[in-house]
Amino acid sequence: MPVTFNKIGVQSVSAELIESVETTKSLDTKMIMSSEGGFGAGKGFDPKFEFTIKGRGTTTQEAGAAATMTPDGVTGGQTIITSVKLTEKNDDFNEFEISGVNYPQAAALTN
Repeated sequence: MPVTFNKIGVQSVSAELIESVETTKSLDTKMIMSSEGGFGAGKGFDPKFEFTIKGRGTTTQEAGAAATMTPDGVTGGQTIITSVKLTEKNDDFNEFEISGVNYPQAAALTN
């Protein structure tokens, strides 16, 4: 689902009571210095997406399990849910926070 910037609210994840979604795309880099001490050559490799989804209510998502929800644009490769935080309160709705990482160029491990 494409994100439309003239609408208010979370649009990149479809679920009830999503409060926020944070997504960071990054990659590793390697820089080689020239013989004169400046930058000689550089390369970026191993792109990844790290994301956190915060919401209210309950979730069935488990750490280490297959991702049941990921932000738009985080597809392909392998997605690993690294943590799931659940919070219960007496005076408010339950809360959850799901964090994960996606490696778009990774293949599934086979035993």
